[in-house]
Amino acid sequence: MTQTRNSLRIRSRRPSRYAIPISLWLSIFWLFPSSVASFPLFWEQEISSALDSRDSSYREAGVDTALFGRLQTAGDRLSALPMDTASPWHSFLTGMALAKDSGTAAAASFARAISLSEKDPGRLWVLSVEFYRCDMQAWEEKCLKKLEILFLASGARSAPVIVQQLLFRLSNANAHGNTRDSEFYGGWAQRFDRRCLWPSILAIGSTDFTNFPRAAAQIRDVFASLSASWESQLTFARAASKWLFWVLQTLIAGALIGLVAKYLSPALHISSERFPDIFSSRGKLLLALAAFFSVAFLGAIPFIWVIFFVIWRRLVPRDKRLAVCALMLFLLTPLGVRLSDMFDSALSESSSVQLYRKAIDEGYYPALDSTIASHALRSGKDYLAHTAAALYACKKGTPLSAFSHLKMAQMIAKDDPVVIVTAGNALYYAGDFQGARNAYQQCVRLYPKFEPAYFNLGQYYFGAMETAKGMEYTTQAARLDPEYVNAFIKKNDECFSKDWPPLRQLVWPDFAPSYFWRDVFPSYCGTWNSASPRFGPHFFGLPLTWYLALSAFLAILLFTLDVSIWSKDVVKRVSSCKLCQTPVCRKCKRGSICRDCFSATQHIRNEQIRQRIMGKIQVRSLRFRAMTAIVLDLIYPGAGLVYRGAPLYQSGPLLAVTSVVYASFAFLIQATFEYPTWILGRLSTPLICVFAAYWAIFVVRAAIKSVAVLTRQEE
Repeated sequence: MTQTRNSLRIRSRRPSRYAIPISLWLSIFWLFPSSVASFPLFWEQEISSALDSRDSSYREAGVDTALFGRLQTAGDRLSALPMDTASPWHSFLTGMALAKDSGTAAAASFARAISLSEKDPGRLWVLSVEFYRCDMQAWEEKCLKKLEILFLASGARSAPVIVQQLLFRLSNANAHGNTRDSEFYGGWAQRFDRRCLWPSILAIGSTDFTNFPRAAAQIRDVFASLSASWESQLTFARAASKWLFWVLQTLIAGALIGLVAKYLSPALHISSERFPDIFSSRGKLLLALAAFFSVAFLGAIPFIWVIFFVIWRRLVPRDKRLAVCALMLFLLTPLGVRLSDMFDSALSESSSVQLYRKAIDEGYYPALDSTIASHALRSGKDYLAHTAAALYACKKGTPLSAFSHLKMAQMIAKDDPVVIVTAGNALYYAGDFQGARNAYQQCVRLYPKFEPAYFNLGQYYFGAMETAKGMEYTTQAARLDPEYVNAFIKKNDECFSKDWPPLRQLVWPDFAPSYFWRDVFPSYCGTWNSASPRFGPHFFGLPLTWYLALSAFLAILLFTLDVSIWSKDVVKRVSSCKLCQTPVCRKCKRGSICRDCFSATQHIRNEQIRQRIMGKIQVRSLRFRAMTAIVLDLIYPGAGLVYRGAPLYQSGPLLAVTSVVYASFAFLIQATFEYPTWILGRLSTPLICVFAAYWAIFVVRAAIKSVAVLTRQEE
């Protein structure tokens, strides 16, 4: 439903030249949900229906839906059409046609259009879109206020389909430097989704360095919201774990690229010499390399193990330290797979955790109702699935149907605070006020810091006309969570005066982050068995636990061979030609040089010519090695240092920085979000430029070094 704003007239302002660098705050973009629902979103069907009715009315009036190009010439046609008193679109178009001639008449038509839509969230939203396209923000705000009343009355705390478009408007305002509109749409986005932190992040990015106190306050607000939300913490933890896994994998790859380029040829030399002598030395090496790289078809993990075993014997102590570090990181691969499975299991759209989140955050709609109900039936002894079904039955207006689910949930986790308060809410909506009071009091005894129980108990006493007790418990709830409770009461009074709708009379229970991580997450984070299918194809289909034991055995075997056999092999079976530096063994060397160099110099009797030819061979070898290091640094900055034999304190930091840059870029490209990717795209452009600049530094460096190497005079 992306809208164009061709007729938008917006005041532009140049962005501040002292804005906080985007990379400072883009580093926390993982805070936001990274999954997309597989079933319709809350209010999506209503909005689709409203769009269809709008387009039908516009076609009848002969109005261009994109540009409103015919509105001024359609006045006579509109007046000739039969008045549709039930359609807001005729009133809206009439108001647009009268806008230049009579502001009062146009305002009356717009007010009538809003009045006709005030009970239909889809029409209210689409009407706000029309006012937005016509740059009528005052009327747009009236629609949003009416829509917010429906939103709150439905018991919802999040409407992603609405927030998506509000963020689009916010994005447009930021693109034009319009601070006022940016704050307007950012505020409305947060009113329709309490977990949406994008407006705060964007506000931090547009804050001047000179206004540090404001920036610090905004950063504190973001992290305060994060610390209070288990949903945001969970999505952040999954994104951070995936990013860290990418960093480790790219770091291992960078180290192995340098080590393989340096040691693979000597390591394979003995094997290559077993080929028939009808092949040249280079042909034998190519055949050995082909045989070695064919192992890669078995999978990345077996191939990496083969690399370690093949090159380890040839490593010098300085490079062996880097190889040990790479091996230790490589051994963490099973743990990384298990960690990814933990968060993916909890955040899967079909998981109990996600369905509970949607049940508590969104209002009722049939698609989610059927999904939650069927999931509860399949789940058996899953208390969170039954709790979500009970909670959603209350939002549906059928609290009696919640009791069967609550009975199952109480059998499994009778002392869980969410289960207790949900049971109390169901009893309250079913008319059993004494049972609701008992449930809330039980929760207060077990969890004296759980504010929903205090607030709902206060609501019970207000309903029982015991105002003093009601005030006591409500005040206690406000002490425990002053920001949320006070905002909840203020919003109710602002939108509904003293006539609060049923679903706003009670607070829906939610987990405190500490309780979620300690008591809920361990039950919904998958198992080693659930992670095995994710890992299965990577190592001959072995289960993850089997591979974990096998990898430990292979590492021990590798270190045992190194200590007991390879380190005691004092006689070098493979050395290097002193001219061309290619590997040579007893079979193929001629004195201290290889057969190729021997053939190139043995028939020359003039010593000066011989020395000149030998010098050319050495220069070519040096050029080749220098160009190889340059190419490696171009592919993976830092790998060239490993190839040149730089110590770990030199190559390690550069490899680490490169792994962070490459992993961040790959993660950014693959990231998906609940909200539109153009938000991330607009923010990530500067970060991508940083990645490009980082690589460009090594491109320029490689070009300069290449020129120096190729123009080096022969000695």
